[in-house]
Amino acid sequence: MRKSLTTMALAGGIAAAFGLGMHAQIVPSRVTCLHGVGPERPADRDRREQAIALLKVLNSAEGQLLQRTRRFSALAELPNLPRTPDGFRLRFYLSDAGYLASLKDERDPCYFGLFSDEAGFIYSAAPFSVPLVATLN
Repeated sequence: MRKSLTTMALAGGIAAAFGLGMHAQIVPSRVTCLHGVGPERPADRDRREQAIALLKVLNSAEGQLLQRTRRFSALAELPNLPRTPDGFRLRFYLSDAGYLASLKDERDPCYFGLFSDEAGFIYSAAPFSVPLVATLN
């Protein structure tokens, strides 16, 4: 019994050793950012510019409504907002003190984003470093 267990363990070890050589290794590789790092493709530049335009219209609409109603308004109350550009996700947070709007490009592996608030400035943001992604080689 002991001899057959030893033989099975040895056979399993040999099979595992040969199997490791046949599997791919996971090697980290740099991803290509769509915005801000390196050349930006025209289609991605257009989507980014549409996102900036959306935030400008949103800020303007909030400012105009604030002057009339003395309060900040929900997205559904803002007239004539352009649609959110393809691939971007709009998030909007509202309180009595102000609002925060963010647009993040979900197609970008570097997570490029834009944001603005009741001050009316538009900021662009990207992570401090480009993430490493595991790939099979």
